[in-house]
Amino acid sequence: MSHKFNLILFFFFLSITSIQAKIEGVIEKIPLLTNPNLPKIAPVTKENEIIISREEYVLSYNKEKRIPNWVSWTLNKEDLGDAERSSSFSRDFDLEKYFKEKRLPNKAVTSTEYAKSCFDRGHQVPSGDRTKNYVNNKSTFYMSNMAPQTPYLNRYLWKNLEVYTRNYILTKNKKAYVIAGPILDQELGYLGPKKDILIPSKFFKIIFFIDEKEKFESISDKTEYIAVIMPNILNNGTIPNEDFIHSCQSFALNDVEIEGETIALESSSNHSNVSTSISISLQIEAEQKKEEWTLIDESRDEARQAPQRGKILQYNNWQDFKTNLNEIEKVSGLKLI
Repeated sequence: MSHKFNLILFFFFLSITSIQAKIEGVIEKIPLLTNPNLPKIAPVTKENEIIISREEYVLSYNKEKRIPNWVSWTLNKEDLGDAERSSSFSRDFDLEKYFKEKRLPNKAVTSTEYAKSCFDRGHQVPSGDRTKNYVNNKSTFYMSNMAPQTPYLNRYLWKNLEVYTRNYILTKNKKAYVIAGPILDQELGYLGPKKDILIPSKFFKIIFFIDEKEKFESISDKTEYIAVIMPNILNNGTIPNEDFIHSCQSFALNDVEIEGETIALESSSNHSNVSTSISISLQIEAEQKKEEWTLIDESRDEARQAPQRGKILQYNNWQDFKTNLNEIEKVSGLKLI
C-alpha cells in the first residue's frame, strides 16, 4: 500500500469514524501527503487538532491545551550527524502565522511561559534524533514540540529511552518509526502566566523497528516495537502537585535557555540552601517575528531543599514502564496504527 494512499485512507477514516477529531487546519512546510514522517495512517484522536507537516516530523497540535496531541517521525542513521544541539527554544512562528491568518485569538507558546513552573520544556521529537544539520535540529526546539515534563522524567527516563533507541539503530542496522505524546487521564493543572498550558499526567511512546532495507509502509502491529507509558513524576515517586517544593529543588538549573539566548544564573549553595536570582523579561512586538529582549531584575529565593519523601527512584529504569500497543491506545484514547 502506497504512502499517499495511506494518507488518503486516513482522511477518509476521519470523515466516517464516530470518534473523529476536528482537523482545524494543516500547516504544510512540506506536503503532508508525501511526508515520510507519516508512513502509516495518522493517529486518530478525539481532540481537535492542527496538523503541522515539517521535514523533521508531523505534529498534531491542540490549540486549547497548547501542547501536542501526538507527534510522529522516522529515524535512521542518516538523521544522526554531527550538528550540535541548538538549544534555541522558540515559539512556532508558522503556528503564530496560522492563528493570525485565521484571525484566531490563540497565541503560539513562547519559551518563557514555562518560567518558574519547575517543569522542563519536554521535547516530544528529541533534539538528538535530528542532528544531520543545524536546521533540522533547531526545528525540534519549537515550543509546539514541547509539553511540561518533570526534570526526572525529561532528563532521565525519557532521555534514556531516546539514547537507547539511537544506539539500537546504529548497532543493529535498524530504522524506526516513532509516535509519542501526552496522556491526560489525571488532573495536574496548568502552567504559564495565564495558566493555560495543560500539564499531562503521563506520556506515551511507541517505537517500531524495522531493518534498514525495509520500507516503513510494511509496519504493522506484528512489527518489533517498544511501547512505554511514563508517569510525569518526581524522582521520589510523587506527582508534582503533591510535592511542588521537591519538584523545584531536586534539580537546580545552571542556566536558563530562552529562545536562543542563554542567561546565567547567580547561584550559591551550602549543602541544604540554594539561592537563585533570575533576570528575565520578554517584550514581543505584535507585528514582528523578531524577538526583542529586555532584562529586568526579578528575584526567586529557593530557600532550602525539601527532605526526601520516600525512596528515590533509579535514573535508568525506563524499562519498568514498558507496556503494549493496546494499552497505549486504551489509556491515551488514540488509534495509533
